[in-house]
Amino acid sequence: MSHLTKLTTTIRDEKILEITLSDCGLAWTKASLNNESKPTYVIQQSNDVDLLFAWNDGAYSLSTDLQFWQQKSPVELFMDKLHQKYALNMIKSKGNASGFVPVKQTVDATGSIKLTFRKWS
Repeated sequence: MSHLTKLTTTIRDEKILEITLSDCGLAWTKASLNNESKPTYVIQQSNDVDLLFAWNDGAYSLSTDLQFWQQKSPVELFMDKLHQKYALNMIKSKGNASGFVPVKQTVDATGSIKLTFRKWS
């Protein structure tokens, strides 16, 4: 028996979500489902049990049947990496909007990211 799981996120920005999904190497498409004001992002899996990022209560939620999960990493690690990349992309976007330019990005052995910005006057 199939069981749909909904994982909540703090992801709110469509443009940053699109960049993040692409950065994660995921092939995604936009769909308009249930007359929502925001699009749903669909990541197809080969078993036809897709991953859906749908707008729900002010943020995007990931909905799928975890029994049919076919991603390279377990769902917890997948979500951790997605949130990390989303936060990085959000910081870059806000920095750029304020006139800052990222000049260096390093990742340490634990996976922590250090990002250095510079603002030219």
